[in-house]
Amino acid sequence: MSIYGIGSFFNQYKNGNWSNFDIDVIVIVHSIDLIPKQDWTNIRYEKIIIDGYNVWLGYITLDGLMNKAKFEQQSFANYEWSLIDLKWNHNSQLLYGDDIRVNLPNPLKLKIDYDDILSRSLYHLNKSFRSTKNEVELLETKRELTKAIFKFGFYLCILYDNQFNYTSIKHILVKLDQIKIENINIELLDIIFQEAIHFRRKGNFIANFKSVRSNFTLLIFSLIKKGKLHKIFTYDEFVKFLETKFNGLYDIIKFLKKAKNLSFSSKEK
Repeated sequence: MSIYGIGSFFNQYKNGNWSNFDIDVIVIVHSIDLIPKQDWTNIRYEKIIIDGYNVWLGYITLDGLMNKAKFEQQSFANYEWSLIDLKWNHNSQLLYGDDIRVNLPNPLKLKIDYDDILSRSLYHLNKSFRSTKNEVELLETKRELTKAIFKFGFYLCILYDNQFNYTSIKHILVKLDQIKIENINIELLDIIFQEAIHFRRKGNFIANFKSVRSNFTLLIFSLIKKGKLHKIFTYDEFVKFLETKFNGLYDIIKFLKKAKNLSFSSKEK
């Protein structure tokens, strides 16, 4: 058995005043068959609370890490992203057992599933649009927005530099500053990132939450409209994309239909 810590709690960005942590732990086992599963899925995982932290334990086999098809039977996560997390010690910490990094495939030599990585950012963005009944639920939607922002930043980094092998927010920020994407408002993206970081440090946004969410959502729509993502979407294709991911990202679709001045270009142009 090998156990690795991944994510913000373990990476180099932690500086003592970073709040709102989830602790993500990957447990690599010989077999998942004897590990209890949730009633609704064959994926093996646990969520527990330790010293006030929400700890997510994900179980995977070495065979699963070596084979994408097996991995997708054992994990909710994106395969290439998970390998990037585990392959390099600047993204993860070995907490227990043998270090199996040398045995893992090099994810940068694999075909990256950009559809899947993008959809994971949009999944959290969609959750940030949920209606809330109390301050606890509102806080969770704000947290979901920060997840969407950070995951979208990673998506842009690996899209525009296929050798990018970091998952920490610090390195994503550095890379985004280096990336030169024609006709993209990098300054706005940086402001949105700083808002997300401020929330994780202080528990609140500097600007109005709904304004940050709207600006981020419209920035994504603008990039799609300008053909700056991994594929060119027409309006109808993007709606279909949203409808088919994670049982439907319908709050984003609702926002898209209300948005003004978003006539997507057709592929014929």
